[in-house]
Order: sequence, then C-alpha cells, then structure tokens
Amino acid sequence: MGSLESGAPAELIVELPSRIDGNVRGRARRCGGGRAGRSPEVVPRVGSGDRGELERYNADMLNPFRFLAIFFSFLGTVGSVIAFLVACFFAFAVLFYFAEMHQHFQNSPQGFGETLYLCAVTALTIGYGDLVPHTVIGRCLSLGLALLGILLTGIVAGVAVKALEVQYRDKSGAPRGR
Repeated sequence: MGSLESGAPAELIVELPSRIDGNVRGRARRCGGGRAGRSPEVVPRVGSGDRGELERYNADMLNPFRFLAIFFSFLGTVGSVIAFLVACFFAFAVLFYFAEMHQHFQNSPQGFGETLYLCAVTALTIGYGDLVPHTVIGRCLSLGLALLGILLTGIVAGVAVKALEVQYRDKSGAPRGR
C-alpha cells in the first residue's frame, strides 16, 4: 500500500455495485463501522437475545435439512436407475477381477478389495495410477467403468441441482411449474 505525502496510508477505493455496496454499508453501521472504541454490544451475538438481527441476516440462506429431504426424495424417484448402475458397477468389478487375476505386476490389483478400489477410482474418474489394468479386457472394462461413473455422477448432480431449484422456488414463493 502506498502512502500520501502527509504520511497517512492511502486507501484503496473499490466501486461496488449498488446492491452489494448497500449491504456492506449496512453491515458496517450495525457492526460498529470497523472503528475502534465501539462497544461490543453493537454486534449481535448468538447468545445475546437479539435474535431478530441474526434472523434477518440468515433470511436468504437455504435450509440444508430441507435440501437433503428434497434431494433424497428425488433420488428415490431415480432409484431404479441408480440401482441398475450400481449393479453394473459390481458386475464390471467381478469381470475386472477375473480379467486381471493372474497379472503379477507391482501395480496390478492383487485381490478383490484392490479390484473394487481400482474400479471405484476409475468410475469416479479420479485415476490415481497406483493400480492399473494390464490386459486388453481390463482396459476395455476400465473405459466402461469410466462411462458408467460419468452417468452416475451426472444423475446425482442433476438431482442435487433440481433439489436446490425446488427449495429456492419454495422459499421465494414462485408458482410451481415443471
């Protein structure tokens, strides 16, 4: 930070949009404006009894428990698809285990637990590289697992976005559409 000729520190001037600027200025007034010497009672605390200020501040927040309730109800509607994808995952894991069973390289899976780990890392498209398939069948199964993981992740992400949308619509009081 530079300083003015008088030796006082120069202030950084940032122009905020009016909505944000109003919120910042309002909070600064309620919280003492950042000046020293103000009493600590100006800032509402959780146990202070001034719940109205905290409720107004948290009014725009969405309820995470409500979100989870909506999320799991929507997951229930696509439950058969998710169950099918999980069953395919375990079928791929068993096939992968038998395809890579007799490979004795240092970085090949040596048991069914390591095979499940490799399949999960592949399906979630993480790909650490500590275990890798060595057979052509194993590599083809890895591609199938990656596509299956992308499908599963896309479904879960879509359900989460829809749950947030429904919760936000319910909170704002907008009429329900599709």
